[in-house]
Amino acid sequence: MSEFTEEYKPGFWRLAKPDSFKPGTMITQAVQQFRGVDSDPMQMGRDAGVYDALRIYPTTLMQVIGDIRDAGEA
Repeated sequence: MSEFTEEYKPGFWRLAKPDSFKPGTMITQAVQQFRGVDSDPMQMGRDAGVYDALRIYPTTLMQVIGDIRDAGEA
């Protein structure tokens, strides 16, 4: 979720999720990762690949939003 944080004044941060963010998609991805480690929360917490996989959706979403915004400014 760090992709959605923004510093709105020096030292003050807030969560600014875009309207197009779908929590259900994030939950589905987390469940898939959990099942991928045989539903073992200890394994999930130790697997760096799980964290990488869960960052893909928010990272990609913010990149696409940025690309659309940049295209509109061109």
